[in-house]
Amino acid sequence: MPVPDTQPEPPATPGPGPTSNGVALALWVIGLVVALILVFGAAYLTWRHPSVATPITVGIAVLTVIIAAVGFIVTTAHRRR
Repeated sequence: MPVPDTQPEPPATPGPGPTSNGVALALWVIGLVVALILVFGAAYLTWRHPSVATPITVGIAVLTVIIAAVGFIVTTAHRRR
């Protein structure tokens, strides 16, 4: 008489579902709204107070370099998989 296999089956790994796509879209929209608020706020501030234009420009330049570096790192790490 054959002995039944007693090892449990490995759990199925769930793939990306519609909820993860919705969450990703919501995060992109929220990020876009926050970025637009910051850009328009900086533009208004430099329009009303021209003396802060240089510090804001330097801050935005540094932030741009940081975002580009993070994007490069994420893209490189994603391609290695």
